[in-house]
Amino acid sequence: PKCKNCDVSLTYHKRLNLLTCHYCGFTMPVPEACPNCGNPHLSDRGYGTEKIEDMVRAEFPDATVARMDLDTTRTRGAYERLIGEFGAGKANVLIGTQMVAKGHDIPGVQTVGILSADGPLNMPSYLASEQTFNLITQCAGRAGRGREQGEVLLQTYNPDHYVIQAAARQDYEGFYRQEIEYRRLLNYPPFSRMMKITCFHKEEKTAAEKANRIYHWLLQVNPQLAVPTTFTPPFDEPIKRVRNMYYISILIKGRTLSSLKCAMRQSSIFEENDIIIDVDPM
Repeated sequence: PKCKNCDVSLTYHKRLNLLTCHYCGFTMPVPEACPNCGNPHLSDRGYGTEKIEDMVRAEFPDATVARMDLDTTRTRGAYERLIGEFGAGKANVLIGTQMVAKGHDIPGVQTVGILSADGPLNMPSYLASEQTFNLITQCAGRAGRGREQGEVLLQTYNPDHYVIQAAARQDYEGFYRQEIEYRRLLNYPPFSRMMKITCFHKEEKTAAEKANRIYHWLLQVNPQLAVPTTFTPPFDEPIKRVRNMYYISILIKGRTLSSLKCAMRQSSIFEENDIIIDVDPM
């Protein structure tokens, strides 16, 4: 089932028995039958924290399991309470999203398991490799912070990928040498500066027309810049519609963006609403 406001699938929350959009908060009841063919035999797919919790409880019935995700940390103080209980030994298994990976110094953690460790590699961003490496090494760092040696298990579909290999070895310099060479070849930061211009509107056609106007302005002004840039034609954002707004972007790269910024300040096209200018986009 899809969200009515965003171009994303709804996520099943078992405890609430609702389908929820993680972008706009839209919810709907779980259908009793397939809306297309009427078949009542529905099954859930994928692995969220709730399903992992159920599997761990079934596999280790004597374990005390805590779960940390958006649902369990909505109330004030819930995050600190869960971490405190796990650190005090009231729970001996903690399951969570990325929020459990960073910044916690909890002694006595002997084993860390990272599920779908290469998932972030599929993000449409030049930072995907760096963010995946950071996440794995930070999460792995939760194990073995006491006197005993810790153990880290990575689940991955790409065990030979240089990011996974470097993270498994905790090889910061090896990862850097490989990643910086890719950045150099593709002229990504730190070898260039980047800017993303995003046009948005409740009408897709209007957002596209505005993005095309900016694109043709760039074609005209770029040869006159002290330091010319390279830029893409307008493209749909990976999630094109969020909260019933359509998002269409242009990505710009250059050794410096100073002369482009100067030209943009003098152009009336950027005084309009519904434009986001993101310098050094993350």
